[in-house]
Amino acid sequence: MKKCKRDYVNRATLGSVEVEVAVDSTEGWIQVTCQGEASIEGYLASFEMQLPLALDTECRFFLADHRKLTGVEGIPNEGVRRLAEWFAAHRSMLSGACSAVVVGCPVQYGLSRMFEAYVQTNTPGFTFRVFDDLCHAKSWLRAEQARRDLLDR
Repeated sequence: MKKCKRDYVNRATLGSVEVEVAVDSTEGWIQVTCQGEASIEGYLASFEMQLPLALDTECRFFLADHRKLTGVEGIPNEGVRRLAEWFAAHRSMLSGACSAVVVGCPVQYGLSRMFEAYVQTNTPGFTFRVFDDLCHAKSWLRAEQARRDLLDR
């Protein structure tokens, strides 16, 4: 399902978070790498960078590497809910999309699992999974691509 039309890289500093958004046309996904101090505003700005790119390139798969984010333990549950509400508000554009997020610490994993539960409940048609290993995340995304290719036939 390698449907991304072109390669692309964009880098930005969003508050205290450095974000790199790259289209990997070989793998068929948008790869997002974040580092720095995590914040709700940084996450939202990152999502705002990714969505138009996904629509423009026809990429429906995302790989987000958050292993170098710090300060995640300072994000309250209400902040996680606010992020999930952003996804719910954009559900028509996210329908059929699939995202794997790789995290680097147990607190980040727990918050991301909470986010996963909110998103799966409020954004039907969007698949989100959390991983603590980059290789496992990539393998899962490839398997999802293959599964959806079979369904599209």
